[in-house]
Amino acid sequence: MDQHVHQATVAVIHHGFRPYLATVLEHSRQNGNYTCLIGSVPALEALCDDFFLDDDIQLPKYEAFEKNYQHMSSNPQPFELLCFKRFYLLQHLVHQKNLSHIWMIDSDVLLMENLAEFTQYFLSNQYDVSLSTRIQAFPLEFDSCTHCSFWTRDALDDFVRFIDIFYHCEITPLLYQKYEYHVKNNIDGGVCDMTALYLWQERTSLKVFNSANSYQNGLPFIDHNMHLGRNYDVEDFYLASRINIKHIEHQDIEQNNRKIKKVAVRTKSGKVYPVIALHFSGKSKKYLPMFCETYRIDVMSYWTYQYYKYYFKIKALFQ
Repeated sequence: MDQHVHQATVAVIHHGFRPYLATVLEHSRQNGNYTCLIGSVPALEALCDDFFLDDDIQLPKYEAFEKNYQHMSSNPQPFELLCFKRFYLLQHLVHQKNLSHIWMIDSDVLLMENLAEFTQYFLSNQYDVSLSTRIQAFPLEFDSCTHCSFWTRDALDDFVRFIDIFYHCEITPLLYQKYEYHVKNNIDGGVCDMTALYLWQERTSLKVFNSANSYQNGLPFIDHNMHLGRNYDVEDFYLASRINIKHIEHQDIEQNNRKIKKVAVRTKSGKVYPVIALHFSGKSKKYLPMFCETYRIDVMSYWTYQYYKYYFKIKALFQ
């Protein structure tokens, strides 16, 4: 597949259906990204540029991984396995379509822009992968995220080789230590794909970009998690009162000799950063569809969400 310089290829991998999934696909596509879905609901094919039924994809390497998997997490085992399986599915897509690079976003990530410009930045600066890694909050956290991540084929192949042997190699004792720390300190989670990503990036010779602090380096903002004020190191960002998700506003940007409004976040020190992606993870998922309907309003606050929550309820009564 020829990859167009003005269009990024974005993959969403999601087994099953959630109401926000259709919104995420539409938003990615509307912003100019070539959007692929690997999933289990054929009805969603119309909302993306390419659709692959996940159960039709043969993954012998993943089957071998699953046999060696050791569950060390407070999350359900099927969930953790699906998180690992995504990388085998993504690798299959990249090789099948002969791609040199690709983006992967979680099914609760809203893309606010075409990622082509960011792609060119990564390629020009010879980055192989982008991960979101905050300053670690406790010993043995080992936490890197791929909710909005860029991958070259070489990086993806290297990471898959790493997880092939993740549970039977020299770092496996470290995984036991991490899980024991979680249990003793009553911390949710444990060993998962984010653990593997963190440990891999520490060991790989490939060039890794940290998207958690992109805004501190003159680049647009990639949200780590909408309900966290700390994107990288400090509690930088305002949260909308009561609902505790990032306070969103707009910034006027000059483009093609006219001003257009761009979604932006503001730090407590008053700095404003244009947004590439927002991650409606966990408890903030319920605000994702409402945000899509209303984000062109100048300031997204608690009262904006409250007004539209009841507006949509009333509107539904007459449909």
